[in-house]
Amino acid sequence: MLIFEKDSNVFVYRVAGVAINNNKLLIHRSILDDFWCLPGGRCEFFEVSHNTLIREMKEELNAKIRIIRPLYFVENFFNFEEKNHHELSIFYLMEFHPDAPLILENEEFSGKECMLEENDRLYGKELELIFKWVDINQLEEIRILNLNQTQGWVHVEPGKCDQLIHAPLNQLEKIIFSKSREFDPYENRRKQVSVKAKIHLRSISATLTEEDVKRMLIQYNFYSKCDEWSKGACNPKGDFQNDLVDNGNGTITDRVTGLMWQKNSSHHMEGSDAQVYVDTLNRKRFLGFTDWRLPTIEELASLIESKKSSEGLHMAPLFSQKAESYWSSDKLEPNVLWCVNFYAGAVIPYFHKTWQNMVRAVR
Repeated sequence: MLIFEKDSNVFVYRVAGVAINNNKLLIHRSILDDFWCLPGGRCEFFEVSHNTLIREMKEELNAKIRIIRPLYFVENFFNFEEKNHHELSIFYLMEFHPDAPLILENEEFSGKECMLEENDRLYGKELELIFKWVDINQLEEIRILNLNQTQGWVHVEPGKCDQLIHAPLNQLEKIIFSKSREFDPYENRRKQVSVKAKIHLRSISATLTEEDVKRMLIQYNFYSKCDEWSKGACNPKGDFQNDLVDNGNGTITDRVTGLMWQKNSSHHMEGSDAQVYVDTLNRKRFLGFTDWRLPTIEELASLIESKKSSEGLHMAPLFSQKAESYWSSDKLEPNVLWCVNFYAGAVIPYFHKTWQNMVRAVR
């Protein structure tokens, strides 16, 4: 672990995560401490920082996370256990799988950490950690290390990675929610639209029944025609309104969902090749980004228009109109993927090894 001690001074390199669920922030503490902090841990030698956070959440909560983007950088100075600490931290915006039990926790819940450093107070022992979700509006009432201190807090402004901007510690929610979904150090190379999403759609793939999809369509007022192929996963009364902006660089941003979409689409392919296509986009840094992914069915369904365009598709004319059906990352069964057929204006499951659909990547 990257921690060094000299005399009564300690240097620590730490990576932490910001997880937001229903306007609540996840925090934790050890059972020995009277203060809270954001979950995470110390980076190991030659370990990429976001992998540190993935590893720590697996070790402490046995939970999988998705890293969304870097949020901010903290240089912190504090005294702990009669030692002066100089801590450098990288904070990432992260999310848990929507089926993770901890998402539903309303009370404090437990995690664990094994103390592996010889200079740790409980070296070689397992230490219980306490986690809880706290309302963002109540942050000032809780003693949270890094958030309640007045020195060393900085965050990196998207597009200005060479500048460290001091930010008020009592306005964490403004820092989190005022930034667009796009963390873009190459902003000066291309045009973008910064947005504050009005709704947040699930971005992690899942296995969904017909009833699950129907419930989702009704929840968000997404249109989906009822026909023999939809298997009851429909909502013919839906009339969701997007706010789409053509960024002029091959992408389209929806200011309602905060999602950036690929304007054009892939060639026709089987569902088993869809992830390969997205991986290729990221490897080639398509349009300068490396976080393209397959959309979930609720993200893809957000693009269904209740009325057909002049091209005969239930799709906004801003998008390329050359294809009618698109793969999502969600499944009905192991070999059946949920898709959107924009010609029918319907969410439909397709067997991924026989059907040929297209991919419209999202980030």
